[in-house]
Amino acid sequence: MSAISGYGNNSWNLINNTNTFGVSQPVAKEAPAPASTTLNSADDYMVTDAAGSANGSPVLSPFAKSSKGANSSAELNLWREQEAAAMANYKENVIPARQGAYNSCGTTSLAMILGGKGIPVQGETDFHFVDKAIRPWNIGAGTPTSPGDIVKYAKAVGMQAEQYSKCDLEDVARQLRSGHNVTVLLDYESPYSPTAGVHYVNVIGVDRDESGKISKVHISNPWGGSNAFEAIDADDFMRQWSNVKAARNSVGSIEDVLLALPVSERTMIVTDSKDGKELEAPNFMNNLGQANVNAVLGGVNGMAAGVNAMKTGAIGAGLGQITGSVINTVVGGANYIVGNLIGKNMQEGGDKLIEIGTKMLEGNWLSRVGGHLARFFGNVSKAIGWVLTTLTNLSSTLLLKLTDFLTAPGEKHNARESIRAAIMEHENDAAIYMSKASFETKCELAKLLLNDGKNSVDDQKAAIEVLIAAREAGELEQLAQELGGKGRLVSYFKEPQSSDVVSMFAG
Repeated sequence: MSAISGYGNNSWNLINNTNTFGVSQPVAKEAPAPASTTLNSADDYMVTDAAGSANGSPVLSPFAKSSKGANSSAELNLWREQEAAAMANYKENVIPARQGAYNSCGTTSLAMILGGKGIPVQGETDFHFVDKAIRPWNIGAGTPTSPGDIVKYAKAVGMQAEQYSKCDLEDVARQLRSGHNVTVLLDYESPYSPTAGVHYVNVIGVDRDESGKISKVHISNPWGGSNAFEAIDADDFMRQWSNVKAARNSVGSIEDVLLALPVSERTMIVTDSKDGKELEAPNFMNNLGQANVNAVLGGVNGMAAGVNAMKTGAIGAGLGQITGSVINTVVGGANYIVGNLIGKNMQEGGDKLIEIGTKMLEGNWLSRVGGHLARFFGNVSKAIGWVLTTLTNLSSTLLLKLTDFLTAPGEKHNARESIRAAIMEHENDAAIYMSKASFETKCELAKLLLNDGKNSVDDQKAAIEVLIAAREAGELEQLAQELGGKGRLVSYFKEPQSSDVVSMFAG
């Protein structure tokens, strides 16, 4: 994706629509698992002793337990085993995809996860089915994907999905130990391009040092190829994950502007199938800062998605999605300008004034007077910026809830279109693709495609592939019961598909 979009390979892509990452890059070697030792303190990602004492100050986290480390060496050893198993499971089940020159790192990262859950959108090119449903615009390298867009699509296809902001590395590790998938938005750094910028990746594992502190973060990179799997030092990861802007380096006049555009603050998107452990509710205040970005970017993509919905026969749903998306774009865009562009930068400017003022207090009396003034105005700037940021994000949060009834039908329609297209692309072997899908995932796919009988012939054909996968797993009878019984299930199909379904039960 492109840094100008806030989400992607590099800002140069969107300007010239070229891919500067054609150079083969070496795969980062996995760090060896640290040996089990007696626990001691570990700075930012604390490990406590049995009495709960620890040194260091944890990064503020939306989770009550996550900044606290293991309570014993036995618990830490269990964590290491679970974190290693999470990475092995990802590599075993997920086929790496390559986004290429497309501004599609977010949708590619999601597609890899869905493919690993048995939804047939995996492989080198299948991510396009997800990508077209979320980012229909075709301008240069394409428009960006907001975290909210990813969460909405994942839920529409029957997954659990939540966005969490202001997280720490122990939050990430805890989600991995729970069997969940984690996607993060980084101000990604590449030694091969000065324009590498904001980029989605999947976190698949962590390494810990002898004290238990997380020392490396393993990622699955949607660039694919030699970049498919990488390891990043924990400190570097935290720096790239914090205070993410639309560009990282100033390499031209456009990037100078993008450097002032805040995007996210230690945001992760957690997904899992319905049969996985239930996701925790996000912390409202921590997530608040993402609302303006979700509103404006979701609105921009939603306008084009609404047009697509109308083109594929969902006139009412498409019109609703266009209407809601226009409102989100206009109001969310205004909120972003006031809250993020002005408010967030006022807070950062205030911090700098306070820092300058503090240093001036070390000088003579005149310097100290100036220092006190600088600190005063710095605090005033921070306070005003915080008010602007908070109020506009509250406005965008309310906005998204109010417009959801307009946009949700179109979003579900486009998700159904993408899943049907993906299944039909693999019509002869779709059931094989779905063989690793859980029973709950098959149920969700069948419900999505059959849509309570409001479906097309192609929807029915795709649903039959899901039923075949369920039959091969010995789950067909159970699935029929979940959908209201055999009679109701058959009623969702027209001839000749209905006869095919009847024969599946007879056989």
